[in-house]
Amino acid sequence: MSVDKFRYKDNSRVSKANDEQVERFLTTELASEFLGRTLDDIAASDSVFVFPPRLDDSSDLDKDQLVLASCHDGIQTGNVMGFIGKGNDELTICSRFSTEEHDYFLNHMLRRVFVPNVVDYRVSFETEEGYFELLPLLFPTYLVRAFRKGILRTYVRRAHDDSHLRGTIDVERHISHNTPFRGNVAYSTREYDDDNVITELVRHTIEYLEANPCGIGSLLSQDREMRDAVSAIRLATPRYSRGDRCRVIAVNQKHPVRHHYYSEYLDLQKLCLAILTHRKISFRGDAEKAHGILFDGAWLWEEYVYTLLRDYAGDAFFHPRNKSREGKQHLFRDQDRVQGLIYPDFISRCQSPRVIADAKYKPRGNIYGSDYLQILAYMFRFDSQAGLFLYPRDKADDIDSVLYVMRGAKIPGEAMGDTEEPRDEKHAPKVKKIGLTIPQERFSSYSEYSEQMGKIEKSFADEVNKYMESKRVWATSLGKTSNSKCFPAGSDGLGDA
Repeated sequence: MSVDKFRYKDNSRVSKANDEQVERFLTTELASEFLGRTLDDIAASDSVFVFPPRLDDSSDLDKDQLVLASCHDGIQTGNVMGFIGKGNDELTICSRFSTEEHDYFLNHMLRRVFVPNVVDYRVSFETEEGYFELLPLLFPTYLVRAFRKGILRTYVRRAHDDSHLRGTIDVERHISHNTPFRGNVAYSTREYDDDNVITELVRHTIEYLEANPCGIGSLLSQDREMRDAVSAIRLATPRYSRGDRCRVIAVNQKHPVRHHYYSEYLDLQKLCLAILTHRKISFRGDAEKAHGILFDGAWLWEEYVYTLLRDYAGDAFFHPRNKSREGKQHLFRDQDRVQGLIYPDFISRCQSPRVIADAKYKPRGNIYGSDYLQILAYMFRFDSQAGLFLYPRDKADDIDSVLYVMRGAKIPGEAMGDTEEPRDEKHAPKVKKIGLTIPQERFSSYSEYSEQMGKIEKSFADEVNKYMESKRVWATSLGKTSNSKCFPAGSDGLGDA
């Protein structure tokens, strides 16, 4: 049976008049499955992976946004990219910077965020097989998130046959094993144990990835938190046996994690099953269920920008959310406690000048309104005179705009009612939009594209550094550097802020 494949770009409206496939797509089971459903609803599915695993991890992500919306003349895609499918219908949502042949930009972002050090792992993210080959690379993130809740403990029924009776006698097994009687008794106990089918499943996944010839196992030792999680799982599973893998998989498929406190382990359980069964929930694996893997574009762009600032800008910025609420920030304090949890994307490690940067997966013209209010609130909160919007653009000649904060007010009836005016540009708080130019020309291979992107990324980071240096010179001219502090990488320099 033939497979119907549909391909659209993120943040795009496709009308029936401009694309004859839209009419056919709207009649598919895939369209009826996903049209009008929120990302939060889709994330609850047991066969669709959404990244980040918890939508609350992305402050720019609206959990109620629609992945696909129906409009009067066609469909509208959102800020999500990836693959979804059902039966014989497949839908690819690629980046808006893709060409008809390739989506090199999405490929490039995924490689930089997920596979920076696994040079031997070859994946093409332009096919459904390529996306599901990406699943092992998501495992470290899922494991660390779950491990922060501690090792999952559950009640386990253990079978014993010894002289230390301390449970329920298993009469049938006792007669079978202990006739004639020699002093042992067959019995079982119900124990609250770390070594259970969930932790065993995670252990099997760890050992499977460690044995991968492409070097994926190196991801399991990339940082201390990851190493601690792997070590804790191994210590918690002394009964591990490679020969039990099929049994452990079968039990986990029938018994998903149900405790709400351990919801992160449910995500990890689903991922481990996907990896160990070599993704049996493929697009055509079950005609009755929808399957796929989706990435929040705002989250992916932010993490991608962080890799650029880390690698090309001397790690000049602290990325609070990158440490999953470690060093979390608040807007207010009342008499008893801090309030108003906020998620600035990047905070410069230098206090003077303090620069706040916000990554936006939007065209320059779409950065306005609440985006402005958000960054101004962050600048005010951190005593910053300098803000940055970091966004992707498709034209190299798109001018980076600089926004100066106004002063005064137009209030009818007041004598000074027409005093709204720009501040002194030299000393005014300002916000600059710096774009990363995404090349649109055709490339003969991904390696050629990657080489070109390396040059563009370096130029982008240089623009960020130049802006920070200009603010540093400005702070020096005002004599504000006497208490200036710059903190090394690994230190946020924010104290108890």
